[in-house]
Amino acid sequence: MRGLARAVAAPTLGLVLGGCAGARPQALQLRNPIPAGEAFTCALREVAALGYTLLDADREGGIIRAERQNREDGASILLDVDVVDLLTITLEPAGRDRATLRVTAASTEKPRRRDAGGRTEEFPSDRVRDDARTLLRACGGPDAEIADASTERGRR
Repeated sequence: MRGLARAVAAPTLGLVLGGCAGARPQALQLRNPIPAGEAFTCALREVAALGYTLLDADREGGIIRAERQNREDGASILLDVDVVDLLTITLEPAGRDRATLRVTAASTEKPRRRDAGGRTEEFPSDRVRDDARTLLRACGGPDAEIADASTERGRR
């Protein structure tokens, strides 16, 4: 029975690790600028509504950083790690009193055992990617057009 467990666990672990290998944080942004004053307030409100803990919020600098432990990620159970989702929101000036919201979604794994080392490379979990889109849709309104910041492909 123990051999069967190893035979099943090894390929499963490989799939989980292989799926994260080489992945980088994902940056999404609104294509349509919104009023700058509303953008920061909306982003703060949505971060709280999504259950994130605020790490940093600088209205003048136009940046918000927040994190949330993701207990729904499969790696959390299989690899005995805590998965932490991270959102970094920046406001980029886009004309007079307008701003474009950009959200970078990432996740890190932190081993639960103290002797296992520090955090691993960042990757975006499905949940944090969905949260980034939810935030942008909420702040951008019903016609919000979301673009992948690295490829500039627009998505509705």
